[in-house]
Amino acid sequence: MTRRKFVLGLSVSALALAVAIKPGDALAQRGPAISIDVRPLESLGGRNAHTVLLRQHLQKSMAKEFAGRSVPPMTVRIYRMILSASIVPGGASRGSPGTDYLEGEILVGGKVIPLLVTQDSNSAGYWRLSDFDQKRVEGLAEAFAGWAKRKV
Repeated sequence: MTRRKFVLGLSVSALALAVAIKPGDALAQRGPAISIDVRPLESLGGRNAHTVLLRQHLQKSMAKEFAGRSVPPMTVRIYRMILSASIVPGGASRGSPGTDYLEGEILVGGKVIPLLVTQDSNSAGYWRLSDFDQKRVEGLAEAFAGWAKRKV
């Protein structure tokens, strides 16, 4: 087989595939355009490991929740994240744990959807683990994405 025949066969295959995929299907495979804006949060406390982690994990969680859905491009803007200093060693059975908060909004299709998610501060597991706060931030991001899917 010559190089010319190979390239011709490859381009015919690509054209057939492009015709077989509907435009809506191509958008669903790629997923919606989701941008995460944590600048309002950073303006309050500066950029730190938690805001960077939140942006990264929220981007992943939103992409996962909206995969395969046909939605217009959206922006998630985060205004406040509070990780409670009150953690009850041993869990809720020994008292009431603090509450972690993530507050923001989703801008999609000309609408602004406010969203506030909360969860127990000890929901990330054993509080003495080195990645305990990281798991709390990731849990808030996943909860936010889950509620965003319900609201959009």
